Amino acid sequence: MPLIMVKSMTNKSVYAHLDIRNFFAACEQYLNPEYRGKPVVIYNEGSNGIQKIIAASKDAKEKYRISRDTSIDRAKRIPDVILIKTRREEYEKIADQLYQKCRNYVEKEGYSISKPHIDDIVIKLPNDLGVAITLTRKVEELCKEFDFNLAIGISFNEDYAHIATKLSKKYGLIYFGNGFARRVIYRLPVIEFPQIGPKRKEKLNQAGICTIGDIANSALDLIMATLGKRIGMKIYCSILDIEPNDAQLELFGKG
Repeated sequence: MPLIMVKSMTNKSVYAHLDIRNFFAACEQYLNPEYRGKPVVIYNEGSNGIQKIIAASKDAKEKYRISRDTSIDRAKRIPDVILIKTRREEYEKIADQLYQKCRNYVEKEGYSISKPHIDDIVIKLPNDLGVAITLTRKVEELCKEFDFNLAIGISFNEDYAHIATKLSKKYGLIYFGNGFARRVIYRLPVIEFPQIGPKRKEKLNQAGICTIGDIANSALDLIMATLGKRIGMKIYCSILDIEPNDAQLELFGKG
């Protein structure tokens, strides 16, 4: 995987966010080696009997352009596609096994690790590019024992590392700091920020806030009024990479 380097960071710590690509489909290919290299599609079935695609392998995405938005009926009409009803408990077991392997290695090296979601891992590291790359590459090797591929982003806080991971799916491992964030991340729509979903996006857009940069350039009290005090403060502080106390001082200073 290539490495894109941009302006180095000055923070004491950096975060590596590692996302397992196409995780549910990759789990089925791990459990059933004969599915490797084939278009695997995972679906769930609601209590109303409606089936919906929730994951697709790389082959299904690239060859047939299947995504979560694809109708299950279209997928069923494609002879090559392997349709599998989700087995989340099995996927969680695999995720736990992988995480334990990674945790044993990372903690042995003296760093902290967490698993915020079933298919991703976050590692807190010193601000040293060599250490960050070496350690994430080792974790990548552990994942390949399960035949999993990773997208990796490294940045100055957890949310920006998450955004870097999204970009790395197209460009390879990305490592960036504040300067890059101001030039590129601020241009992205608010929905690209990890803690902002469709409902929060709609609220922000109604307030005339459409990009991540718009949040950074808005007053804190407006963001809290739009999203709620707690989450508004959290998102605002993360985007500006400041401590909540500094944000409060800013708020009080604007009286």
